[in-house]
Amino acid sequence: MNVQAVTTSGIFLRLYYMATAVFLMLDYSLGINVRLASLEAFPVWRAIYYVFCFACLSLIWWRP
Repeated sequence: MNVQAVTTSGIFLRLYYMATAVFLMLDYSLGINVRLASLEAFPVWRAIYYVFCFACLSLIWWRP
């Protein structure tokens, strides 16, 4: 396996999950729902998605 490809994909995933905080702030504070527009009618599922993303981020930091 190419080490550079793993590193690049790892960086991309880390940035994606770190951006979750920005999307969470936009969604709940300003009402701008960019990432989860299809779940706008389901606030519980939207919250579960955000918790899942933060759990994935913590796992990526804990076990890179």
